[in-house]
Amino acid sequence: MEEKKVENLKKEIKELENNINEIQSTCNHENTKVIFNQETKTVEKICTDCDKKIGYPTSEELKENGFK
Repeated sequence: MEEKKVENLKKEIKELENNINEIQSTCNHENTKVIFNQETKTVEKICTDCDKKIGYPTSEELKENGFK
């Protein structure tokens, strides 16, 4: 019984991940923010609409967001 439940949850997670990927791939990434990622200890630029990591901010973007 538990095995089937775990299998169903894994399937649901996979479907949700596919939904996220589809949303992120069609997003224009017009609204972004600069954040400090605690796990990687890096400053990243992410889309506020779809939560996708867009890349790393420029020096000017770092200054505008109080990182330098």
